[in-house]
Amino acid sequence: MTDETPNSESGNDTSKPTKKTLKPNKLKIKACDLEVEAESNKETVEEMMEHLSPEMESLMRHHLAGEYEIIEEEDLFAQIFGGNR
Repeated sequence: MTDETPNSESGNDTSKPTKKTLKPNKLKIKACDLEVEAESNKETVEEMMEHLSPEMESLMRHHLAGEYEIIEEEDLFAQIFGGNR
């Protein structure tokens, strides 16, 4: 005896194929308190990394320049690095 009802509990329901949903590729790069995130249905993780690496590097340089500027403004060189400037 075969079960041909479309909504049966036996798992033989083949009348309505379900559409598979592809999950997007996700990438998160973190350094110190900086973070870059990306998500794409079309690009691979490697392709996203190629785009995000230069962006992250740029953010890190600006962040470090800002930190250096604060050290300079507050004249903290002697306290941090020792000795006189």
